[in-house]
Amino acid sequence: EKSHTPAALQLASLLLRVALSRTELCSMLRIVKLLSVVLLVFAAWIAGLRTGLTDQSRQALLLAPILATAVFGLYSVFSVLYGVFTFRDCPEEAEALRKDIAEARADLIKRGVLQPEQ
Repeated sequence: EKSHTPAALQLASLLLRVALSRTELCSMLRIVKLLSVVLLVFAAWIAGLRTGLTDQSRQALLLAPILATAVFGLYSVFSVLYGVFTFRDCPEEAEALRKDIAEARADLIKRGVLQPEQ
């Protein structure tokens, strides 16, 4: 019996099985993991478009990448904002940095790179 599964879906299924069967999946580079997921999602999206869908379902599937991009953008903005608002102050490190800057400035003055401040 011939399979009626679209080629893109078969490819996505094969890639998923190969990726999950590898024991070194954890040691894979992040970019490879990301590209694998993007490829699988894209293949499933294309396969979904090639199947017989109602006009409403097809419209929703066509808008899915735009919605996904918007959700990712919101997640990114809120992640950055959360990081900014929960950023810890380190007074000891600030003082150590000021000391390092003063030492570097003194060394540059001693070497003649900078002029002493009046």
